Amino acid sequence: MPIYSPCDEMEIRKSSKKGLHIDCNIEELKKDNILFNVYKIFGNTTGIWPNIHITLKKSIPMGAGLGGGSSNAAAFLDYLKRYLKVKERDVVINGIAIKCGADVPFFLKKKICIVEGIGEKLRDIEMDFGSYYLVVVYPKINISTSWAYKKIDEARARSKWSLTTPLFDIKYLTHLAGRYWSNDFEDVVFENYRELAKIKAELLILGAKACVLSGSGSSIVALVPNLQILDLIKKNFSGKRVLLFINKGV
Repeated sequence: MPIYSPCDEMEIRKSSKKGLHIDCNIEELKKDNILFNVYKIFGNTTGIWPNIHITLKKSIPMGAGLGGGSSNAAAFLDYLKRYLKVKERDVVINGIAIKCGADVPFFLKKKICIVEGIGEKLRDIEMDFGSYYLVVVYPKINISTSWAYKKIDEARARSKWSLTTPLFDIKYLTHLAGRYWSNDFEDVVFENYRELAKIKAELLILGAKACVLSGSGSSIVALVPNLQILDLIKKNFSGKRVLLFINKGV
């Protein structure tokens, strides 16, 4: 589901220099960035290679399971769409999105969805959080996505695991459906990062209605029913090596 905090900031503008150039507050992302791959796939697909300069301010932690890179990619594709003159430009952009990463089509849609397949099958769902808070707890741990997928693939091979969750048959979800929240990555991630399991337990004890690992980790997302419990969570994690991001009525 889309959230507002944390978020990155991107300024995209036309450039006099040929190709794509990126400035970023994280040095390594000036050269090693998913945005370069987006630019390459867009150019190879459409034959259009605009001259662009991007200033990227990263606030979404890396390795937190929050889709920072994928959301940046989707925002860039949304910008690049303006260069297409064909009627089916949304179809073209969606086709490019799945080539850029499994999470990119979801972020391009900007709505709460059930995602199936390898990320290309999206189904809208209605979800009303009302006065609830969605709290993201980031424990300042960077978990490699490739490591997490390797671990879960190994676990599935051992157990002959298959996905049969009834969640995909539910069309309309409200905040009461928090009890359905689950993440298969928790089994392998919590085994190696016990502090994440502890954070989840603390959130549930403090009164969160639902709590789950975000993506392949390391962030934990909690559904908090009221301001009183939110204050308890703030006090509990105050001074600890975590960051709290609070979203109201997402």
